[in-house]
Amino acid sequence: MFSTVKTVVVLGVSGLTALALTACGEAQPPAPRQVALTASNYQYAPREVTVKAGEKVRLVVTNNSNTKHNFHIDGQKIETDVESGQSKTVEWTVPSKTGEIDFGCETHEKQGMKGKFKVE
Repeated sequence: MFSTVKTVVVLGVSGLTALALTACGEAQPPAPRQVALTASNYQYAPREVTVKAGEKVRLVVTNNSNTKHNFHIDGQKIETDVESGQSKTVEWTVPSKTGEIDFGCETHEKQGMKGKFKVE
């Protein structure tokens, strides 16, 4: 009888330990991939960025010019002003559809301040 009780206790403790370890080991979602975009001389660099469909991306937009610029992604509800000498960070979940998505500065797009995301 004592052996049976001991076995039940050992199995119970082992089960609880395994359960606790499983809870501690739950996978965390991966951190967003960071992409740096630099605004200067009325252009963005890089002008083309490849991203994966559904990927979470952290965009760090740095304005190295003497002029305030705007950063927007067409059709994505992402738009922010970036003052001269400043940086802005935005997080974006790339759409699941492959193709190309334009980004740029609304004020200076006609002067060539634009680029594109290639969604694969």
